[in-house]
Amino acid sequence: MLRKDRKRWVEKDPLYPLEEWNTSPTYNTWLPISCIDILNLLPYRVVYGDKFAKDRKNRVPEPYFFRNFPINFVLVTGFCVSYERQQLKGSPRYVFEIDDGTGDAIECFYNTYTPFKDLKGSLLEIRGSLVDRPGNPRQVLVRNFRRLPKDKSPTEHFLNAAEECLNVRENLLVHGWKPNQTIQNTQDRLRNIDRSMGIPTQYCSFNRKPSIFHERDHHVSRTIVSMEEEEEKEKERLEQFMFDEQEAERELQAHLKKQELHWTRLEQEGAPTKVQTEHQANEQTD
Repeated sequence: MLRKDRKRWVEKDPLYPLEEWNTSPTYNTWLPISCIDILNLLPYRVVYGDKFAKDRKNRVPEPYFFRNFPINFVLVTGFCVSYERQQLKGSPRYVFEIDDGTGDAIECFYNTYTPFKDLKGSLLEIRGSLVDRPGNPRQVLVRNFRRLPKDKSPTEHFLNAAEECLNVRENLLVHGWKPNQTIQNTQDRLRNIDRSMGIPTQYCSFNRKPSIFHERDHHVSRTIVSMEEEEEKEKERLEQFMFDEQEAERELQAHLKKQELHWTRLEQEGAPTKVQTEHQANEQTD
């Protein structure tokens, strides 16, 4: 999508208050979208001319816009072309780059203490929200992801995902959003998506419930949890890690103290000291 087209759409599309965003089929749902479209989404401040007032209670991510559709969660499917583990202030971060074949790759990062094997070359389905940082390209903050097992056909899944993104784009996103027509238009366009794809509608993220996602036979993902729950779990893991470290240190000190008491008792009984025993062992070795 060209920048001039995006500017033209912003100027002509009506904007709606936050209270009506829940009627948009793209809001608070995993939206199938390509990497190149993610990089061309407009941030809230560009569309509305102001900073987004974050809801700290519900932890709703800042939305981005395709025309006037608010988008705060995305679903990206592509091959992992690079992968690395970073350590930031004691918190590990996994950074991987996803290429979906649309001409642009996007960087994703996942904050977790759970170790992963090298993901490079794997076909991944990423679910997350978008992040813009000064001096850095747009990134996806990963909420959860799954890796397609090798016993499945990655090519078939990759093509289905690409077709889903294209049909959602052409049958829904490019038409713009009008709240008073959302219900009927959305149902019609979803039926068009279903017919054009030739696969079950449940594959489309608008209708796919989390339970359907988890019931797939090739499901290899973490449980979908809110950001607040995830942060709480990471905090518990860190506390457990620190407790284990302290417990190991206490056990080591207790063991050393026990050994010292053992040698002290032997010395009092007239047995060879620790140094004498080590010296005799060295002589026998020589």
